[in-house]
Amino acid sequence: RCTTTQGDGRFVRMDLDGDVDDNDQLAVAFRCADPDFPALASWAQTNCAVFLGWADSNRGPADSDTWGLCPGAISGVGDLRCTSSGFDGRFRAMTLGGDVDENDDLGIAFVCRDAADPFRAAAFAQSVAVHIAWAPNSQGPADGAEQWTPQCPGEESVRVGRIIVPRRCAQSLGDGRFHRLDLGRDIDDDDDLGIALKRR
Repeated sequence: RCTTTQGDGRFVRMDLDGDVDDNDQLAVAFRCADPDFPALASWAQTNCAVFLGWADSNRGPADSDTWGLCPGAISGVGDLRCTSSGFDGRFRAMTLGGDVDENDDLGIAFVCRDAADPFRAAAFAQSVAVHIAWAPNSQGPADGAEQWTPQCPGEESVRVGRIIVPRRCAQSLGDGRFHRLDLGRDIDDDDDLGIALKRR
């Protein structure tokens, strides 16, 4: 299964199929194309990468320069697992460990590197926000939504009537660091994952 952003800054959804556990993988690729600015698109694809992290038992760091071996490596295993788009537009997968449930975390980072022009790399990373989100009980919005839930992107939580709804998304913040999404419940076949690539 796969889904892809459409270049419009809106969320797209991927419906999950079955309980998410240690025989499942998450994969990510970052591909950039712009007929008006092909040189910039080529630079972005070879100098920037999306990183994903996973952790069990609430081990995921909240805001961190690293998630396990990443971003020093393009992928890593262990208690803090990670993978990335690898600066080449190809998919790379991360095998999850155990049942993905209320004590699991996902991490997201957007990293740009250019030894010849570090200021350009920093400016580009600061201009992009990559969002990852989830929703229970098939409540994820249809493709093309500006927001995933009333507080994504936005507040830590939001009140809906008498109910406090926790934030169900995380985003890169232009700093090259990992930011955590606390899943907060078992992830299974009636849940949705969402992604968006937005201008900051």
